[in-house]
Amino acid sequence: METYDVNIFIPPLAQASNTVKISGVESKVADAIVGLEERIVELEKSKADRELRSFSLEVSVDPKYHPKIIGRAGAVIRQLRTDHQDVNIQMPNRDAEDQHKITITGYEASANSAKDAILKIVSDLESQTTIDVEIDSRCHNRIIGGRGAAVRKIMEEFKVDVRFPRSSDENKNLVTITGDEDACYDCRDELLNLEEEYMQDVIEREEMNQYTKPSRQDNSQKKSAPQKGFVVSGAPWDPNSTADFPSIGGGPAASNGTSIGSVWGKR
Repeated sequence: METYDVNIFIPPLAQASNTVKISGVESKVADAIVGLEERIVELEKSKADRELRSFSLEVSVDPKYHPKIIGRAGAVIRQLRTDHQDVNIQMPNRDAEDQHKITITGYEASANSAKDAILKIVSDLESQTTIDVEIDSRCHNRIIGGRGAAVRKIMEEFKVDVRFPRSSDENKNLVTITGDEDACYDCRDELLNLEEEYMQDVIEREEMNQYTKPSRQDNSQKKSAPQKGFVVSGAPWDPNSTADFPSIGGGPAASNGTSIGSVWGKR
């Protein structure tokens, strides 16, 4: 209406009417009609495009491969959407009955190409080798490194995936390596070498802790022990001493000429 300086009346939806009324200067009304017809063509194209983009298909994938299709922080699935004209890839919800079903929505050609890409990822994963190796859990933090930097470097070097046990896993030492068979065994050897190196530090640290951290029981016994102070045994003032207390002066003499013992203590 602002473009053509006319008034346009759109009938309410409840009337189900296809008639639109335009009022104004005759020449401007004619131009507004042309403008409306062009807008209708655009809307029809948009509607057709939405219908084309609404094509949907499903692909069945074992749930154990879903994390690989999603990728670290969603990197793989984002790349799939970009490579195949912004298709929508919907992974199954946790409470879904069918955990194998992945839904792809978009243009038909794009959806099919995205499906082929996902199946290619699954095929590559199925052809890979998975081996387990026992690594002392006390070394895991050193192997993983700060924010996982160390283990990411190992995975990039050997082109493998390394998974450490979760807190809920029964075996806390079991590490899983997935990738090309030769690369998996090379990575295993590297992890075992690192374990041997780090275990020396672990053992030395535990041995030092035995000397630097006394037990609570020892501390409590030391605190409860009474303080006796400085004691001189056998001194004249010691009540347990059996020696005579020294007399002061000679004292009176007995009839036989011997000196009588001091009243301060027995002879």
